[in-house]
Amino acid sequence: MNTSPDYATYSKEQLEGVLLRIDKERFPERVAEIERRLMDGDHWQDPEDPVQSPKELSKDLLAAERVGAVSILFIISYFVLNLFFQFGTDDYVIDLIPFIAGATLVKIKKDTIQTIASFRFLARAFVAASLLFMAIHFSFIQPFDLSATQFKLFPRDSSGYLAFFLLKIALFVWAGRILATSEVLKFEQSTNWFGIAFRHPISIGLFAALLFGWMTYSKVNSEVAQQGVAKARIEYGAQFNYTATAVKTKQKLVGPTHSVAVTAWNQEKILFIEEHWIEKETAPPK
Repeated sequence: MNTSPDYATYSKEQLEGVLLRIDKERFPERVAEIERRLMDGDHWQDPEDPVQSPKELSKDLLAAERVGAVSILFIISYFVLNLFFQFGTDDYVIDLIPFIAGATLVKIKKDTIQTIASFRFLARAFVAASLLFMAIHFSFIQPFDLSATQFKLFPRDSSGYLAFFLLKIALFVWAGRILATSEVLKFEQSTNWFGIAFRHPISIGLFAALLFGWMTYSKVNSEVAQQGVAKARIEYGAQFNYTATAVKTKQKLVGPTHSVAVTAWNQEKILFIEEHWIEKETAPPK
């Protein structure tokens, strides 16, 4: 006699395990019951780890909407304040990614708890990434003397950017904490490599900052960057210090076209220079 198991006593993990192993052609009724229970959340719960009540979950969703509204205000203020402090939107617009994701929380539905967890992941990852990359930038990429000169000559712009950076970090931390509920944490499954990565946002953020920092450092110290610095030094003289801040190379019919952004500075002045040139391709010897 073949008796069907009592799936009401199975946990979610057990139901998922049975669904992977069961003979679907032989037991279609059991498969349908398991799928229904997984979809409806009709499975055994650990009494020590209860699911939030609908009232508590509703509070979390209202909190998500507040995070979304703050994200929209941050995006707007980012571009407005950039007009006054000259942050360099093109350089730091990547910082808006988690806030753009956060803006989607304004119109969230109860069946999209994954959206909350995704933003929480981005917020926690970007806190680590922003702090580490800022440390890398001012320690290894931008010369310390240039940073000191910027604060001396442009105290308002420099202080404004620093204050804006701290505000961004504070909003990330606040948003991540109010959305760190047990219901959101339950979404972080470790059934595959993405789920495992999703459970370690700080590690992912630190890795991304190290990778981006290494790429930036390699570019501004490359042979092409040094050629751009040499051209700027010939043009503006030895009364300035020079460093490359950005390098772009495009392949064209006439040969590789290089563009290097160079910053020249001394104690009285900072210049932003763009050097462009075409690298002539020489024909191979016959």
